[in-house]
Amino acid sequence: MAKQLLGKPVADGIRVEISQLVAKRKEKGLSLGFAALRVGEDPASIVYQGRLIKEAAKLGFDPFEVNLDSKSNEDQVIAQIHELAERADVAGILVFMPLPKGLDPEKIASAIPPEKDVDCLNPVNFGQVMAGKSLWGPCTARAVMAMLDHYEYDLTGKKVVVIGRSDIVGRPLAQLLLSKNATVTICHSKTKDLAFHTRTADLVIPAVGKAGILTGDMLQEGSWVVDVGINLSPNGEKILGDAEFSTCEPICEAISPVPGGIGAISVVMILQAMLRGEL
Repeated sequence: MAKQLLGKPVADGIRVEISQLVAKRKEKGLSLGFAALRVGEDPASIVYQGRLIKEAAKLGFDPFEVNLDSKSNEDQVIAQIHELAERADVAGILVFMPLPKGLDPEKIASAIPPEKDVDCLNPVNFGQVMAGKSLWGPCTARAVMAMLDHYEYDLTGKKVVVIGRSDIVGRPLAQLLLSKNATVTICHSKTKDLAFHTRTADLVIPAVGKAGILTGDMLQEGSWVVDVGINLSPNGEKILGDAEFSTCEPICEAISPVPGGIGAISVVMILQAMLRGEL
């Protein structure tokens, strides 16, 4: 039976670190305000916003919601971001994606000051990560790295296949893996013979949001799988990963479950980014 890479122990360790840093900031009288800005009524964003606010308050931050109507135009959203950016009591700003149709995500993200951007949305921060000059990538990419570090997986010389090339996971994650001396292959929807790449990988990280894209017959014996995908089953009753757990688990040495894996870490990574000046 494969070792399960659970997210809770990883997140709990990061919470301890965050609590200590928050206490130090309070002693110095530094700001701990966290603005969670949502535009529209995307159901997933509403749930995520609630989780973040609750977690931030529990760890000693001063979180608050800013919610704009889905009919808000770009100028209104950017003006709201500028208002938050100018506040001395606000240390971090997160704008939830996706945005309503008609709003340019890049323009909105560019309005967030790099020093108050907690999820690497600003193109300046993203560029620093992709140039190998910063390790403060998007929260999910950093959550994967935190999990591997917690379970003492040595990436040096390992062959890693990342399935997915999004700007929020695949691309920045590949760069973070390279920084740890892994040999990285990025596969995607146009990759021919995906199994050809995964069968020789030491570590496979599926991150495309397609349930069951990775199956056990696509893995080599003893490999590791860190599953980033979150999908609903056809009947909407179960949450499934991108890896087919029932067939992958007997082949792997270790695998992260969904739910209970990476998702448990991502929220605390957002809050950790607010304290990056102290780390």
